[in-house]
Amino acid sequence: MPKSPIKDLSQDLDEMLDDVTSHLKHATEAVGGDVEETLSKASAVLTRAANTLAEQAKQLSVQVAASATREIKAHPIATAAAIATAAAALATMVVAARRPKEG
Repeated sequence: MPKSPIKDLSQDLDEMLDDVTSHLKHATEAVGGDVEETLSKASAVLTRAANTLAEQAKQLSVQVAASATREIKAHPIATAAAIATAAAALATMVVAARRPKEG
């Protein structure tokens, strides 16, 4: 069974954060000039992780949007029913919030 893109993204992020944590741990143990170099490495890893995360999130959002579009086109009646249900729930919440509180 293939893994979901979200699980892949989460695993990649965990690995990148482990790298950053490792570099920061070494920085706290280092002395003198080694601290600057280790912090620089940690910063570089963190920057790469952020860039990778942003790119993967962008790709994932495109996939989710495409999937949602396919589902909406494949099941227009179910989609309309879901929208109507959500709208009714929202209207109920608004009416309940506007009622004066007793007590």
